Amino acid sequence: MKLLDFASQEFVIFTTYKRDKTRIPTVVWITQNKNYSIVTAIKTAGKVKRVRTNSNVALCEINRNGTERIVDKISG
Repeated sequence: MKLLDFASQEFVIFTTYKRDKTRIPTVVWITQNKNYSIVTAIKTAGKVKRVRTNSNVALCEINRNGTERIVDKISG
Protein backbone atom coordinates (compact mmCIF):
# COMPACT_ATOMS: atom_id res chain seq x y z
CA MET A 1 0.00 0.00 0.00
CA LYS A 2 0.99 3.60 -0.52
CA LEU A 3 0.18 6.58 1.63
CA LEU A 4 -2.44 7.80 -0.87
CA ASP A 5 -4.32 4.50 -0.41
CA PHE A 6 -5.24 5.71 3.09
CA ALA A 7 -6.65 9.05 1.89
CA SER A 8 -10.13 7.61 1.46
CA GLN A 9 -10.20 6.69 5.17
CA GLU A 10 -11.60 9.14 7.66
CA PHE A 11 -9.42 7.93 10.53
CA VAL A 12 -6.17 5.97 10.71
CA ILE A 13 -3.91 4.81 13.50
CA PHE A 14 -0.58 6.56 13.01
CA THR A 15 2.05 4.60 14.93
CA THR A 16 5.41 6.17 15.69
CA TYR A 17 8.32 4.67 17.58
CA LYS A 18 10.31 5.93 20.55
CA ARG A 19 14.11 5.68 20.59
CA ASP A 20 13.79 2.44 22.57
CA LYS A 21 11.48 1.03 19.81
CA THR A 22 8.30 1.34 21.92
CA ARG A 23 5.25 1.72 19.65
CA ILE A 24 3.04 4.78 20.23
CA PRO A 25 -0.26 4.52 18.29
CA THR A 26 -2.32 7.69 17.78
CA VAL A 27 -5.66 8.03 16.02
CA VAL A 28 -5.45 10.84 13.44
CA TRP A 29 -7.53 12.26 10.62
CA ILE A 30 -6.10 11.97 7.14
CA THR A 31 -7.08 13.81 3.97
CA GLN A 32 -5.95 14.10 0.38
CA ASN A 33 -4.94 17.22 -1.55
CA LYS A 34 -4.19 16.41 -5.19
CA ASN A 35 -1.40 13.79 -5.09
CA TYR A 36 -0.60 14.28 -1.39
CA SER A 37 -1.96 12.77 1.78
CA ILE A 38 -2.06 15.12 4.73
CA VAL A 39 -1.92 14.25 8.42
CA THR A 40 -1.86 17.31 10.64
CA ALA A 41 -0.30 17.79 14.06
CA ILE A 42 1.18 20.71 15.91
CA LYS A 43 4.96 20.79 15.59
CA THR A 44 5.49 20.36 19.32
CA ALA A 45 3.43 17.15 19.43
CA GLY A 46 5.22 14.01 20.56
CA LYS A 47 4.48 12.20 17.31
CA VAL A 48 6.19 14.94 15.30
CA LYS A 49 9.28 14.73 17.50
CA ARG A 50 9.34 10.93 17.18
CA VAL A 51 9.05 11.08 13.37
CA ARG A 52 12.02 13.46 13.29
CA THR A 53 14.04 10.90 15.28
CA ASN A 54 12.74 7.79 13.47
CA SER A 55 10.90 8.33 10.18
CA ASN A 56 9.51 4.79 10.09
CA VAL A 57 5.80 4.85 10.88
CA ALA A 58 2.99 2.32 10.62
CA LEU A 59 -0.49 3.19 9.39
CA CYS A 60 -3.55 1.12 10.12
CA GLU A 61 -7.05 1.65 8.78
CA ILE A 62 -9.74 1.74 11.42
CA ASN A 63 -13.49 1.93 11.29
CA ARG A 64 -15.67 4.28 13.29
CA ASN A 65 -15.59 1.89 16.26
CA GLY A 66 -11.78 2.01 16.36
CA THR A 67 -11.34 -1.56 15.09
CA GLU A 68 -8.15 -2.09 13.06
CA ARG A 69 -8.53 -3.41 9.53
CA ILE A 70 -5.28 -3.26 7.51
CA VAL A 71 -1.71 -2.66 8.65
CA ASP A 72 1.04 -1.18 6.48
CA LYS A 73 4.41 0.31 7.28
CA ILE A 74 5.65 3.47 5.60
CA SER A 75 9.31 4.46 5.67
CA GLY A 76 10.34 8.10 5.44
